[in-house]
Amino acid sequence: MAGCDFGVCTQRRATSAAGKLADLIVLDRDPLADIRNTTAIRYVMKNGRLYEGATLNEVYPRQRALAPFWWWDDAPSGVPGVER
Repeated sequence: MAGCDFGVCTQRRATSAAGKLADLIVLDRDPLADIRNTTAIRYVMKNGRLYEGATLNEVYPRQRALAPFWWWDDAPSGVPGVER
């Protein structure tokens, strides 16, 4: 927890216990068996919200699809070989 060494932790972080926040990932495969297994992400938890790893749709505490990012539909303009 290097961030805590630099004094950026709050009382709700730095340790794991009931009522505290944790950012974590849940993997489908063992990363100790093969480092490539770190890409087998089932869930991501950030700021108390749980997301599906494949879609980043929120599944807890509410169910909500990931809103589209502005760059998903935009194509670059003025780039040779790229048409709108």
